[in-house]
Amino acid sequence: MFAKGMKRVFTFIISNLLLISIIPSLYAMSDTAGMGPITYKNSFPLYLLFFSFTPDRAQTLTRGSSKFRLDTGIQNFIVDDEFDDYDAVVDMEVIRTSLNLNYGVRDDLEMGIEIPFYILYKGFLDSFILDFENSIHAYTPMSRQNNGVNNFTYLLRHGNETLISMDSPYGGIGDIALTLKIRHLYNSKIKYMPSISTRYAIKVPTGDNDRFLGSGEVDLGIGVILEKSFGILSNYINLNGIFSVGDPDLFKDMEMDPIFSYTIGTEFPLTERSSLLLQLIGNTSPFPETGLTSLDNQVMDFLLGFNYLIGKDKVFQFGLTENILDDSSPDFSIHVGISMIF
Repeated sequence: MFAKGMKRVFTFIISNLLLISIIPSLYAMSDTAGMGPITYKNSFPLYLLFFSFTPDRAQTLTRGSSKFRLDTGIQNFIVDDEFDDYDAVVDMEVIRTSLNLNYGVRDDLEMGIEIPFYILYKGFLDSFILDFENSIHAYTPMSRQNNGVNNFTYLLRHGNETLISMDSPYGGIGDIALTLKIRHLYNSKIKYMPSISTRYAIKVPTGDNDRFLGSGEVDLGIGVILEKSFGILSNYINLNGIFSVGDPDLFKDMEMDPIFSYTIGTEFPLTERSSLLLQLIGNTSPFPETGLTSLDNQVMDFLLGFNYLIGKDKVFQFGLTENILDDSSPDFSIHVGISMIF
């Protein structure tokens, strides 16, 4: 199992090293600072068992200041996957609303808490997505044409055992996370040297693991944030590792792998108060090899986002996301967020 995990990590690193090189480096350096990446998270139902870092920038809050952020994402999922003795059907939409409060302990030290709420329901985006696919003659294989639109199914079988069988919408609080961010280097004048912060997290098992809104176990997270401006562009790289202290009850007979994730983003100012963002977001799978692409494969999402500064201390965010590599991320999603420093 360890060898399989290392193989995944190696494949993840090799296949994504070139992605980092897309960050522009042909512009004159400046101290231009953007408003930060879109705070999008993948809410694939089986990933609700695990912690994931929110895309962030290297800058920390000043001592004594606080930041409140409210994020809401509507994400559409359609999976109809079968291999050998595994069978998975995920047909739903997930609304993830997250309350986040951060506090500047020192100018270079920030602590925070994240409280997520989830609603898993039939949704309304299926018809829109199907009409769009029909207009461009591009279809999600074995999906809405077979399963219909605006339905709710959450099913996972292994052999003769049904691991998950939910056919009615539901919701509730997820696993709460406590976070810490330490700024090591900011606005360096050294050529090509980025601002650098590290961050740490512990996920507390507050979610209902009987309804798969949490794992019932503690997760630990560690990550590094790089930020650098070149000309008018602000660029962000987040690299993270998530490690489960114990395996979820749902997969008690399987040993979960660590999750390695990344966010690569570029922010382009449109006006003094608005900016456009392009982000690439991905992660390895925590699940051992099952033969199901929706569980085994890496995830990669492309996000087009928009930041708008309201007054002096409020930032409104909007983002649209499309999956690139696999079914275990939204077929389409809408993200809305607002943050305020006080």
